[in-house]
Amino acid sequence: MSFSRVMLCLLLCASLAFPAGAATTGELCGWVVDQAGLPMAGVSVAASSPAQIGGEQVTRTGKEGFFQYPRLAAGEYRVVVAQPGFVTHEVVDVPVRLDRRTQIRVTLAIAEFGDQVTVTDETPVVDPTRVSMGQNFTADYL
Repeated sequence: MSFSRVMLCLLLCASLAFPAGAATTGELCGWVVDQAGLPMAGVSVAASSPAQIGGEQVTRTGKEGFFQYPRLAAGEYRVVVAQPGFVTHEVVDVPVRLDRRTQIRVTLAIAEFGDQVTVTDETPVVDPTRVSMGQNFTADYL
């Protein structure tokens, strides 16, 4: 058998093993809304899974409250939605399947603040009782 025939046979076998258009990832998308059902823009959405190489991925919602992860490895995901002033929402076991789109909708509730306020005080870096300035130079510096 000639080299070109061997290569042709290998290419044919490879194309049968991996059909054109075979997906290796899935998609996760969704909407984040407030308690009134209005879309929330700029909300942090973090997706993590042991199946995902590279660790947690973070994105933000657009002006319509929509977020999207177009190419995620198949597996079960943990999605954490966070925005200052709102209760952080966690969705676990979100399935992402090969060549499929998984959609979720998250409603964020306004965080309730307690009656207790803690005020801390720090010593200022500048000493307001000292009005002169000075600097020391070594012989090496000069």
